Amino acid sequence: MRDKDFAATLEFMENIKDEPMQIFYHQQLIDYIKNIDLSGKIVDIGERNPLTERIEKHFNIKIDNTHGDLDETFICDKSKYDVVIFSQVIEHLFNPLFCLENIKKVMHKSSILIIGTPIKPGFISTNFRHFHEMDEYRFKKLIQRADLEIINWQKNYAYNNINWKSFTGMRPFLKMFYKRTSYVKCIKKS
Repeated sequence: MRDKDFAATLEFMENIKDEPMQIFYHQQLIDYIKNIDLSGKIVDIGERNPLTERIEKHFNIKIDNTHGDLDETFICDKSKYDVVIFSQVIEHLFNPLFCLENIKKVMHKSSILIIGTPIKPGFISTNFRHFHEMDEYRFKKLIQRADLEIINWQKNYAYNNINWKSFTGMRPFLKMFYKRTSYVKCIKKS
């Protein structure tokens, strides 16, 4: 039986969609993709969620979604996509390379893959829902191993992530200044 400890339920995501931090993270992705041509076929990796809906509404577009266990299978329309959004998912997977290999199968030569994920300094603890929370070096190695090329990398620090939990210890305090989400634009190498 699959271990679901590292994935938030859709009910959980629906309940927090209007919290300031979620809106902040969603807006970061919207700002990152605003200059990308979104007129073609688009897929968001993972089940339909509030982020998918927020992007569709903001840009007045239609986005397909995958379904199924991304560590074991990859179920979506078999056609090729112009833009693939893979935001805040990779860190929850047991086998991110398997998923990246399957994503490449639905990309054509000029497709763009947008990956959003936390990238952390090694001394900061990980989020308990994240199976993989990589540092920059390991993330680049994963992308390289998947035969993808990074063409743009935007690092967003979560300075507004200040709340009472930030003052409960040294690591939570440091995360307030060092926690960041990266948005990375990739293309297929071959």
